[in-house]
Amino acid sequence: TEIEYDCETSGLSSFLVEKLHAFQIGIPGKQFVMDAETIDIKLFKDILENATLYGHNLGYDFPYLYREKIVPRKVVDTYVVEYELTKGLFVPRGYRGLAACAERYLGVTLDKTEQEKVAEGLTDVEKILYSGRDVMYIRDIYAQQQNKVRALKLENRVHFENTYLPAHVYLEYSGVKLNEERLGRLVREQEADEMISLRHLEQTYAKI
Repeated sequence: TEIEYDCETSGLSSFLVEKLHAFQIGIPGKQFVMDAETIDIKLFKDILENATLYGHNLGYDFPYLYREKIVPRKVVDTYVVEYELTKGLFVPRGYRGLAACAERYLGVTLDKTEQEKVAEGLTDVEKILYSGRDVMYIRDIYAQQQNKVRALKLENRVHFENTYLPAHVYLEYSGVKLNEERLGRLVREQEADEMISLRHLEQTYAKI
C-alpha cells in the first residue's frame, strides 16, 4: 500500500508546543482531510505504520505521529530527494519546498499563503482544500525526480537516505539517555589533558 501523507499544525516551531489540527491522506485521484480535533489519528495507526508513506519533509510531520505512538517505517520523502539532487549547490530559500517542486517538475502552482491561516484550524472550505492539495502531487513529483536521480546515478544514495529517515527522526524525537556524572567526568579529564598538552607545547617553544 502506498499513500501520500501530510499534516497541519498550529505553528511551525516544535511538536512540543504546537497542536495537530489535521492530517491528510492521498491516494491516486482522491485526497482525504481529517480534522484531528474530532477524529482520533490512532484509528489510522495500522495503515500509517504499514503503508509506504510519500511525503515532503516528513521529518517535520513524524514527531506528531510518534506523540500518538504511531511509528511509520517505510517512507519516500521528496524533500530528501530534492536535497540530494541539490546538495552542494547554492539554491534560493524555498527552492526545495513543496510549492517550488510542484512548479518546477509539474508546472502546478500551489498557493502556500493559506498555510498561516490553516494554523488556526480547519475553519472553512478553503483551508480544507488547501490541506488536500498538499497530498495531491507528491508521487508525481517523485516520479519526475527519478529522471534526475538516474542521470546523476544517485539511486543508492536516495534509497539509503529514505530508508534511514524514520530512524533519524525517531532518534531526534526520543533523544538518548546520558549518564551525566560520567559525562562530566569525561569532560573534566579531557580539559585536564588539554591543559597538560598546552603546557608541554609552551615548554617546547620556550626552548627554541
